[in-house]
Amino acid sequence: MNMKVYELLEQSGVTARNPLPADVEQLEITGISESSLQVTNGHLFVAISGYATDGEAYIGNAIERGASLIVTESDLTARENVPFIQVDNARERLSLLVSAFYHNPSQDKLVIGITGTNGKTTTALFLQHLLKKAGFEVAYFGTVYNEITCQRYESKLTTPSATEIQASLAWSNDDVVVIETSSQGLHQYRMAGMQFDYALFTNLQHDHLDYYKTMEAYYQAKKSLFSLMKADGKAVINSYTMWGNRLAKELAANGKQVLTVDTKKGATSYVLDKTTDTAVVAFNGQGGQIEEIEAPLSGVYNQENLILATTVMVDLGLDAGNTNEAIADFAGIAGRLEYYPLADGNEMVVDYAHTPDAIEALLTTLNAQYPNHEIIHIFGFRGQRDTKKFPQMVSASQTGADLTILTTDDLNGVPKQVMAEKYLEYVTQYGLDSMAMALDRVEAVELALEMSPNPVFLVLTGKGHEAYSEVNKYGVQSDQQVAHMFRYRQVSYSM
Repeated sequence: MNMKVYELLEQSGVTARNPLPADVEQLEITGISESSLQVTNGHLFVAISGYATDGEAYIGNAIERGASLIVTESDLTARENVPFIQVDNARERLSLLVSAFYHNPSQDKLVIGITGTNGKTTTALFLQHLLKKAGFEVAYFGTVYNEITCQRYESKLTTPSATEIQASLAWSNDDVVVIETSSQGLHQYRMAGMQFDYALFTNLQHDHLDYYKTMEAYYQAKKSLFSLMKADGKAVINSYTMWGNRLAKELAANGKQVLTVDTKKGATSYVLDKTTDTAVVAFNGQGGQIEEIEAPLSGVYNQENLILATTVMVDLGLDAGNTNEAIADFAGIAGRLEYYPLADGNEMVVDYAHTPDAIEALLTTLNAQYPNHEIIHIFGFRGQRDTKKFPQMVSASQTGADLTILTTDDLNGVPKQVMAEKYLEYVTQYGLDSMAMALDRVEAVELALEMSPNPVFLVLTGKGHEAYSEVNKYGVQSDQQVAHMFRYRQVSYSM
């Protein structure tokens, strides 16, 4: 797949700030990369400013590896024998260029993007499952894995790089593409050049303020997804919160097609009865048809996720009454509400919950399901992340759990002793009757089992499907491995 420079610029809409010689316009581009390590002969190298390194430092390496043209925000006139294109916003231009290079593959597929603080993965995988049961071939890009043309591979980012996703779509045989679109992926223009048929919004809750500083900036990053919809694209919005309600109104005022899911009052499309785990759903445009839909994962929040997925299915002309049958064999999601029976009649759940709202919703659900168990919640803080949510996470845990044990999550360079001192502040504040700490995640589970002689439900959150980045006892690599370790292990209670 080759393309001349002038064709690439015309089809991407990218404009060079510097005059291009005729011989540069006629250059044959064989590929596009933002990593000099991936450059081969004839490639266009886009030098983007990273958060740790500057791509311009690798221009020389890219040329040595065969790059025939450089795209950069700087003027390289002073550097001899370096054909270049100077642009504004190299990150966005990279995405537009790579989309054009692969002939805008998203325009020929049904593309569904999902954004929100919590629920992206569950909604996306519910939707992929329902679409597959309806006979579609479905690609998925997200947190737990990527899948293209029935082949799965490891996911390194919730939202892949533009070069990865556009190349994947170009050779994909899938009919539909479901993409988790993170706020950072949107803010970093990884989705520029994509065209969405449906854009879904789950919720907006306190998270990532280390990156955005304010909720308004965080909201605007999420909202940018909806500017990428096709001319006939539709927004599907869970509008029961202030942010969802605001988004629905703003999009409608701008002439966008909006389907709202109001899980409190069902003002437009759907009604969720929050007193049960069953959604009683009224579908507009179907004669007031009522269906009872039950998600395969417990919790009101998963009902909301399934309703969002069902909204798309109904809008595609499929019968909502098939949802229960179609979702019945849903296999679950790694690191999301994974239940494990333990020895001595105890239970454990592993979940990715890492925001105050997610922790509150999870513990509320588990308290209702296991009224005769003492609930012990084990989680930690991530280093170099939004510290403003830490006290809210502790408060949610203290409200929903009988005991909170603070343990290590990803430290991201923060010394363990510094994190231990932060934990000690909370232990001192709440007291030893309701809070403890064990910096090793395996030892935290051992402590939980030793501290409770009653049937106990252990809730291990924050990591979910992710492998550990810190060393833990016995060389355990994940929360799932911890759960399997204690599945048959007897504990001699010392209390």
